[in-house]
Amino acid sequence: MPLTVKDVRAALPDEVRPVFDSEIDTAPPHMAGGLIRTWALEVIPGDALDRVDVLLRAEQQAYGLGTDAA
Repeated sequence: MPLTVKDVRAALPDEVRPVFDSEIDTAPPHMAGGLIRTWALEVIPGDALDRVDVLLRAEQQAYGLGTDAA
């Protein structure tokens, strides 16, 4: 699951990578996370709802949230 700048960049097609790099390079720090999420949604397969669900689950796992531990 592409959740880092490096992973998202690698997953993008060559023709859009310069646009991604430009947006990341000029983004203020408080907007960087949202930008990575937006671009990550472009490389996750499936329809829009499936991509959002996959991204949310991956972020929850990365932060240890949503586990079955009770």
